[in-house]
Amino acid sequence: MSEPAAKPPASAYEDPAQALVEVQLRLRALIAEYANGAINMAQFNALYHYLVERRMTLERSLSDPDAEDWHEAAKGGMTGELRNRFQARLIFLAVFRQATEQPLFVSGKLPAKAAQSVAHLVRTLWAKAAWQAGIFRYSIGQGYWLVVVMGEARTMSLATFSLAPAPLQVNQLRDLHTDFERANRSALARQLPPDRMVFPQRALVSTL
Repeated sequence: MSEPAAKPPASAYEDPAQALVEVQLRLRALIAEYANGAINMAQFNALYHYLVERRMTLERSLSDPDAEDWHEAAKGGMTGELRNRFQARLIFLAVFRQATEQPLFVSGKLPAKAAQSVAHLVRTLWAKAAWQAGIFRYSIGQGYWLVVVMGEARTMSLATFSLAPAPLQVNQLRDLHTDFERANRSALARQLPPDRMVFPQRALVSTL
């Protein structure tokens, strides 16, 4: 005699309607988080797809009182894993002075092809007649993204990420580079060596 199929584990919710409200709230929060620049596109797409699948399962359960799969959809539990899996991770960071190939500060290591792309881009930026302060983002292949912050004092921070970074990550790099130029205004003007400078960008190195 065959045993009855095991039921899905019970959730903390009494019915699918209650769980559906929670999932809808999570979707709204996710949209706001992306709009505010806190997560990148890959994180948003993965999390949104996961939450919508849960929502659809719960909505189907409302019209089928005998459905049991809503318990699993209500339980969830994958958002943290997806958020971590698709987070853009810093893998390389360097700080340069204009027209100087030797970095003032460097941390991390790039794969060979990505390193070639970064070196080519640096040479291209140095070859430009006019210095243009600002933030620039480049896809350099194999999923890697390069963020370049060019400062008013003609220095530059380059950061390579494993995926396209979230806007908040880009803004953080910009703010640290601005602090670098302000803190080292005298040292930069006098062309002092790196060991006479401070590097606020080191705050990002713990993530490498």
